[in-house]
This record gives sequence, structure tokens and C-alpha cells, in this order.
Amino acid sequence: MEAKKLIVLPKHGSKYATLEIPSINLKLPVYYGDTKKILRYGVGHYIGSYFPGENGTIIYAAHNDPGYFNKLDKVNVGDIVTINASYGTFKYQVYDTKVVKETNIAAFDVNHDGEVLLMYTCWPINRSVFGRKTQRYLVYAKKIGDNYE
Repeated sequence: MEAKKLIVLPKHGSKYATLEIPSINLKLPVYYGDTKKILRYGVGHYIGSYFPGENGTIIYAAHNDPGYFNKLDKVNVGDIVTINASYGTFKYQVYDTKVVKETNIAAFDVNHDGEVLLMYTCWPINRSVFGRKTQRYLVYAKKIGDNYE
């Protein structure tokens, strides 16, 4: 699988991809950036992480409100995740999930071997727990295929 570098980055706040996880019936827009405003509309791409196809770690975040990452904890090891970007399609297979403290910066490391998709949301995923949550639910997936357009 070939790694490429994007020549033109998406504009901050613009939608550049769709994230699909068929095992939990999830299909969401992905926006470049992860501000509070962006996260109201879908998945945010952490600035400073790689893009699909660049052979680095991609970090996506979303709220766990209904319709966003509210079923992320239902994803299992072996499940397939697809990113349909404006420049190609990228497939990943989940290899790990975990709960960490929000201060555990090692869990968000962008220095993995090969291309890794890291998706996260607040934990617990429970609408009866209000207020600030200090833990995060993480899903790690390794790239298994790509198709550039």
C-alpha cells in the first residue's frame, strides 16, 4: 500500500470524507478540525494528525450524542471501518479498544507503525451521566486497503 501526501489540505471546518462502520450501522460526515462548533455536525479530524493515505495516525473525535459516536463501544475487534474521502477510499480493521483517562496523552500517540485510525469519544457513553467526563473510549484500527481516485 502506497503512502501519499496531500498536496492541498481541506479548508478548516470543511467536510472532506464520510466515515462508515457497518457493524454498528454508522455513517457520518468527517470535517477537518475538531472545535466545539465542528463537533456539533459530525466527526472532527484532529489537526496535527495525518490524513487517510499518508501512512500515519489519523485521529477522529465525535460526541457520543445519538447519531454520532453513541455506539462506538459496540465496535468489536475485527470490524471494518471505511473512510470515503474526496480523493479515495480507505479501509481499516479494528484491532483494539480501551478506556483511558483524558490526561493519558500516550494513548493518543501519532507515532504508530503504519497507518492507524484512532477514533474516540467521552466515556461513559451514557445519557444519564451529565457534566464533564474525564475518561475517553478509544478504538484503534489498522489500514488494510486503499483505492485512490
